[in-house]
Amino acid sequence: MTERERITKIFRENFIEKNKDFLSGKKVYIYGLSPATGYILEAFPEVKFEGLLDGFKKDGTEFGLPILSFEQVLAEPEKSIIIIIARKASEEIIFDRISGACHERKVLIVNVQGENLFEKDYGKVEIKATTRALKEKLSDYDAVSFDIFDTLLYRTVRREEYLNLDRLKAEFDMPKKYEAIASDYYSGFRHIPTIREIYEAAGTPAEEVDSAIKEEIQAEKEHLRARKGMVEILSNVSEKAYLVTDMYFAKETIIELLENCGIHRNMYRDIFVSCEYGKDKISGLFEIYKNAVKAKKYIHLGDSEECDVLAAESAGIEAVEIGKYDFMSPEELGERCLGPIATGFVKWIYETAVSKKADKILFIARDGYLPSKIYEKYFAKLPDAPKGVYFMTSRMQCTRAGMFDKEDVEYASALPYSGNSHEKNEKRFGVTNPFASVDEILKNSALYRKWYLKYAETVGGFDNAVIVDFVSTGTNQMYLQKILGQKFMGLYYRQIPDDYKGKKDLEIHEYSPENGGKGNYMYMEPLIKKIEGTLEYVDEDGRIHLTPMRLDPGKQSIIRRVQKGVLDCGTDGIVDFTAEKVMEQYLKRIDAGTWNFDEFTGRNV
Repeated sequence: MTERERITKIFRENFIEKNKDFLSGKKVYIYGLSPATGYILEAFPEVKFEGLLDGFKKDGTEFGLPILSFEQVLAEPEKSIIIIIARKASEEIIFDRISGACHERKVLIVNVQGENLFEKDYGKVEIKATTRALKEKLSDYDAVSFDIFDTLLYRTVRREEYLNLDRLKAEFDMPKKYEAIASDYYSGFRHIPTIREIYEAAGTPAEEVDSAIKEEIQAEKEHLRARKGMVEILSNVSEKAYLVTDMYFAKETIIELLENCGIHRNMYRDIFVSCEYGKDKISGLFEIYKNAVKAKKYIHLGDSEECDVLAAESAGIEAVEIGKYDFMSPEELGERCLGPIATGFVKWIYETAVSKKADKILFIARDGYLPSKIYEKYFAKLPDAPKGVYFMTSRMQCTRAGMFDKEDVEYASALPYSGNSHEKNEKRFGVTNPFASVDEILKNSALYRKWYLKYAETVGGFDNAVIVDFVSTGTNQMYLQKILGQKFMGLYYRQIPDDYKGKKDLEIHEYSPENGGKGNYMYMEPLIKKIEGTLEYVDEDGRIHLTPMRLDPGKQSIIRRVQKGVLDCGTDGIVDFTAEKVMEQYLKRIDAGTWNFDEFTGRNV
């Protein structure tokens, strides 16, 4: 089935046969100037289209229809429908770009499958199978092909962030190359271009093309990483493995990028690159691959439903969709999901502390452990950076040392506790008498406070220090201010409201990351803590005493590996909107003890 046949079949099924009256009486626009748009316009002359939309072109004509600006469509929104004709990877980008204004003006946005994109869950993560299941399945095939980018390799930052596009656009009126490729189907081309053709078509001066290409290749080397779980699967079938990719780099360049990520030439038999054949997966690259390999039974693995699964199946090749978070190791969970979010939080801590001219940052135990390590690695040596300290404290220790009067005792006594009164007094106040009086508790607290101050002296002064907590009502900050006799500014990932009057005057600043909300804190918190018992008390010599560690060794090992990945992610990572959902699912596997190191999860096998 050709691409023309495939796209017209999809449109006919969803807009002509299933929903005959869906477009009737509507103002219908197509977003996208790819050949697919031309196929639809040619095949369905009975459908009245008002015009076309594009990310860069705002006027002119294409396929016999006017190209309109987005503002022109919004000027007459009554009963308007925009059909996005683009690859699945681009569909979400385009929808994100136009959905806000369309929702406000009640303009419906659908894709070529007829799906209402306002109801589509782009963040859905589905985990179904294991590495072992996939390995067993692949053993039945004579040729196993893999997509490369986002399947075998992933980028730690978005490409548009390191291609120096702002300079090229400003100096040479160059459209953003990344978006031209990803969002608008090789905008302006009617074949599969090479990287040189793209730069030349964009108006880059001839003398700068070579250096621009070298810069981009070097940037790819710096930001590309191997997906370890997928590389394990590739290695298992190396004698019958082939790589099939839509890319504007030459085959030699892609081999170089793979080698740089530890995927060596003996791990696959050959590579088929779209720009070298003038065909991508949708328009015939899979047929070229089949004619060259001549196997009996084929299977393809890739991340794109459209370009890898549907295109492969159209060529008579069985396909498995590989999600971007499938077959993930603990290190990858840290580097790709937790790392960018946590590092963004710590960057905000650094910038806020510097702006407030703080001298010291107290990352309080145990939630401050991983943020303190990120700070130490990336920010502590920057100009004007305050000194970072991992500061031992806990609600148990603070409560024991923070009783100054009857009201303090009453407040602490009223907090929920699951044990009996004897256990409650011993754990909360450090007294063994279940009927201890207020005076006994206050006297005992003064002793704990004296000992705790011995530890605090080892940290030095607290003038102009800020406190970092992850998610809290402010309990530790409230008690530390009383114990140390010092006011602090608190920097929290999230503050939980508490009406207790002792917390109302606390100065707390809450992190508000631009890329993603704060609902993921419950999945982050178990992964950022230091793996040790809680601080129970400090003795008369200033020595730390911890409660027994209750996390089993297997879970400890996984969390350490996640934390290692976080510290490898760098400071410019992508914050993905699905990251919190991924962390939730993997954390459930950790808690259930079902994360087997030899069986990282996958889907659709």
